[in-house]
Amino acid sequence: MLGLNRFVLLRYSACLVLVLVLGCDDGAESDSGGVGGLGGSGGVGGLGGSGGVGGARGDIGAPLCDLSGPTGTGGVSGSGGTGGVGEVGGSGGAGGDIGASLCSANSCGDSNDCTVDECDAADGSCSHEARQDGVSCMLGTLDGTCAAGLCTPMLVTAVVCEAGCDFATIQAAIDAAQPNDVVLVRAGIYDENINFLGKSIAVASEEGAGSTTIQGDGSDSVVTFASGETRSSLLQGFTITGGFASFDGGGIRIDDSSPTVAHNVVSDNIACSGAGIAIGFGSPLIYRNEILRNRLGGCSGGRGGGIAIRGAAVAEIVDNLIAGNTSSSGAGIDLFAAGDPTIRGNIIRGNTATGEGGGLSLVNRSDVLIVQNLIYDNLAPRGGGVFWSVPSRNRGPRLVHNTIVDNISPRGSALFASGFQDQTVLVSNLLVGRLHQSAVYCERSGGSEPQYSHTNAYSPGAPAYIGECCDPTGLDGNFSDDPRFVDADGRDYRLQTGSSSIDAADASLPDLPPFDFAGAPRSVNGDGRDGAEPDLGALEFQGR
Repeated sequence: MLGLNRFVLLRYSACLVLVLVLGCDDGAESDSGGVGGLGGSGGVGGLGGSGGVGGARGDIGAPLCDLSGPTGTGGVSGSGGTGGVGEVGGSGGAGGDIGASLCSANSCGDSNDCTVDECDAADGSCSHEARQDGVSCMLGTLDGTCAAGLCTPMLVTAVVCEAGCDFATIQAAIDAAQPNDVVLVRAGIYDENINFLGKSIAVASEEGAGSTTIQGDGSDSVVTFASGETRSSLLQGFTITGGFASFDGGGIRIDDSSPTVAHNVVSDNIACSGAGIAIGFGSPLIYRNEILRNRLGGCSGGRGGGIAIRGAAVAEIVDNLIAGNTSSSGAGIDLFAAGDPTIRGNIIRGNTATGEGGGLSLVNRSDVLIVQNLIYDNLAPRGGGVFWSVPSRNRGPRLVHNTIVDNISPRGSALFASGFQDQTVLVSNLLVGRLHQSAVYCERSGGSEPQYSHTNAYSPGAPAYIGECCDPTGLDGNFSDDPRFVDADGRDYRLQTGSSSIDAADASLPDLPPFDFAGAPRSVNGDGRDGAEPDLGALEFQGR
């Protein structure tokens, strides 16, 4: 059970709301289609303890970097990264007051545009009154109109339900669909595996993932995109579960295709690679899904419990919850020669890898932009939060404005960095180690080191940096100090008044998002001095 004062981050529509939880079960996070509790990950104690790497080098920490040496950080501001993420906008407005009452206008909000959400301050209850029929609304990413309190997409061409509709199965509706058709699926459990067959159509549930399930038969991927689908092929609003693939994509398999996958719950699927979602040589948009409790099976040494990306392309992984997944590598997200993807605005928590990268792992040519994510409570022997190994003659990752904290690993609680890292850049991050575990472990296997700028790496009871690379503290705006989170034990990673990480970034550096993880403006003057600079990490301090 969660404690009385644990705060939970919930995304509703375009907002992120922090809500006071009065006791709920961590294990019940997907049934309603909501984000669920962001509390402890459970079962991650095996690699705890002191986290000592062994040897004198680990005990005393890395030596300070020399400005005159070959690995100085002066080149950080020159790199443009992969640019902005393009089509998908900011996360919207910030949440409301924290714990002021049992409910608030924001905490009562849900994803249904066709209801008016209100809080009764007297008894703390929420109400949801239907809006007038005909009012414009959004059903996930689709334009629609309200009818009887539900948003119905415009131009629906077929309706699927168990009896009395145009089709009784989703696949039958897909088989009959023409380009640009909209297939609306009513609430129910659909025992089938579906394939989009290359069609530019939308398949959307009427009532969302909490009420509409596609239950696979355990013999293949539940959903397949493998015929050149584009972003105009949309899967929206389902629970995708019961998939098994001996190779990749237990829940959703995307091969040489680039669909839009939005507002789904992808849970409890099994595969060798990409147990939740597998992407091979595709550039899909994976947007505002919950990817939960997917696991390795059918092989040994599999990759990507939640999401696996392989093959050069430009996939976008935006605003998802990726939690409770397991694999040998990259339990949350695994990138293997993944090209130039973007990973932005995600919560990656409570994932467990038996090898490396509890939250995120990347190897081979994966020049990824990792921007403004919350990565915490993940576990791995190497790189509890993030692991990378950069090959020669490649840029490697660009890590910008992330909060990576409370992960578990004896070799890099927040980050394990290795390879040819002379072009690898970390800007404006909070890298915070678990108690007695160093935040960053770095190997100079490629003879070069990553470039840090305006980053706070801090570990209570241990050196912030250990391994073969130098410690950049004191150079190019880097420092090591307790970030002073509002409630780290409750996983509330906003900054308190007086934190040295407030206004400690540089707004002139590339890839700065205009809004923070919660949708609040960046570059708020939070330290009371002249001028405003952005804060470090994913969440911007909004005032005293």
